[in-house]
Amino acid sequence: MKEEIMKVLSLLENGVINAEEADKLIKTINGDRKERSEAKEKVVSNLQDAFSKVGEGLGGIAKVVGEKAEKVAQEAKPVIKKMGEKVGDAAEELAEKAKNIKKAREEKKNEEPVDAEAQEVTTVETESDDDDFIKDDRIVIMPSESFSSKDME
Repeated sequence: MKEEIMKVLSLLENGVINAEEADKLIKTINGDRKERSEAKEKVVSNLQDAFSKVGEGLGGIAKVVGEKAEKVAQEAKPVIKKMGEKVGDAAEELAEKAKNIKKAREEKKNEEPVDAEAQEVTTVETESDDDDFIKDDRIVIMPSESFSSKDME
């Protein structure tokens, strides 16, 4: 701007234009500056309004997303709690089974081997027909701790 005014003054000094023309040119230059400044302020104001609206829109979206997330979290709490209880129950059951297996293994280690020859033997006489192929049955009585009901299955 200063350069433009200096040129106008130079034209006035060289007699190319008169004082009245120089005054009009300087006022026009200054007016242009004022108009540009006002236009710039208007653009800035419009941009601020646009950003404000975008911000409000994003704020609304964030609010809706937050509300939905809160709703999902609230709905998930009982499901997660129930699953946690089931997992806890299953873990307790597994721990109990593991304890029983360990106990059974320790008991089995501590058992003395059963000497079948040293056990009481009972002979049962049966009447037999010629068709029978078993003449005598031997029953060996074993200690009850030696077998479990699972062994008999």
